[in-house]
Amino acid sequence: MSDLEAMAPRGNAPGRRCNTGSQTAIIRAASALAGLWLAAGCAATSPKQAADSGVAPVSVLVVPLQAPPLEVWPDLIEQRQPAYRQIRHQALDFPVHQAAFRLPGGILTNGALTGDDAIASPGPDWSPLPALAERAALTLRAPGVYASVAGAIAALPLAPETADPARWRAAIQAWYAAPAAVYPVGVADKVLELGMLGWRTFDDQLSLRLLWKWIDPASGRVTGRGSSERTLVDPQARASLTLDGAAFKSATLKLGGALLDDGLPAGSGGPR
Repeated sequence: MSDLEAMAPRGNAPGRRCNTGSQTAIIRAASALAGLWLAAGCAATSPKQAADSGVAPVSVLVVPLQAPPLEVWPDLIEQRQPAYRQIRHQALDFPVHQAAFRLPGGILTNGALTGDDAIASPGPDWSPLPALAERAALTLRAPGVYASVAGAIAALPLAPETADPARWRAAIQAWYAAPAAVYPVGVADKVLELGMLGWRTFDDQLSLRLLWKWIDPASGRVTGRGSSERTLVDPQARASLTLDGAAFKSATLKLGGALLDDGLPAGSGGPR
């Protein structure tokens, strides 16, 4: 069974209802930030302009989710410690531990570290989801559709330093399967929550899967789900991970933009 099949809700099947601690924490996080509006810098049709034109306005709030750490294969320790590639296949002592850490440019990843690794990069963590949320809002805008982005990221019930990819996948699966979310009355006509899974690089390949949920804030009910996944080949992106990360960030946003173009109908305003 694929990650996406595991996340798909099973109607009223036992064990699929929103009653876990993780799902409750996610709902509370979404509720706490849903009142934060960030006016988009691009020109957009406002509700008043739509009403003046005779079109019933629809407002959409796009909420970016906390992003999991980037998964890097082969592990970057093979570049930092050239002996590791050979020693790991031999009965020699080469102690390593798994940890989450920040690469240049603030890209959060997880991987193997030795006791003398000095790779921590200062500064805040970088996530592609706020910029992709802005892109989603731009895609959704049309006459009668006003879309804006929440001013904060919805946190998953995991600490950023969590290194185990399986725990991140489980948290994102719980969020995707949850049938409801709580938002204040009047925050928007519709809410689009945007998350991601499968953010990884294998040699020169970069893969990304975007997931989204449409929510009716008046009832709290999830009215639609979607996902899109692609892979691209970009040797410069992988190479930049140990430099400044700029090429990798650019490639990730390019890939994410293509996924949104695939999955979000322009000017749709979401499911009716």
